[in-house]
Amino acid sequence: MIIDGLIQKDIIHLTFSNRVKAFKYLDEISRRDKLTAKKILNLPAIKAIFTNQNLDRSQKGDKLINQLYALRYPEITRCEEKFKQAGKLKSTHSPYFEGSDMSFQMKPGGDYELRIIQPEK
Repeated sequence: MIIDGLIQKDIIHLTFSNRVKAFKYLDEISRRDKLTAKKILNLPAIKAIFTNQNLDRSQKGDKLINQLYALRYPEITRCEEKFKQAGKLKSTHSPYFEGSDMSFQMKPGGDYELRIIQPEK
């Protein structure tokens, strides 16, 4: 697989669990979008990761996983970004929609509802 070649050429470093994620994301994206893994890894956003001289191999691996996640789960990624933007207002809530003080619900048509529940005092 192409990822193994990148690892062998010392372009990126992936932990075992991130390697599994990369293969899973590539497989799911290629099935959904009818693209080969090679075409996915040649997308401009991903190629930019491999050629970025300011990143070390581990950072490139992390960025690759984040980019593949964003390609695999575009709606969730958009919701997380909106939440991070709102989080700049000094929110203490998790950007991953986890916790007992938050409720996140996806609705038909790609809409969502986010409720932040204030703890009782």
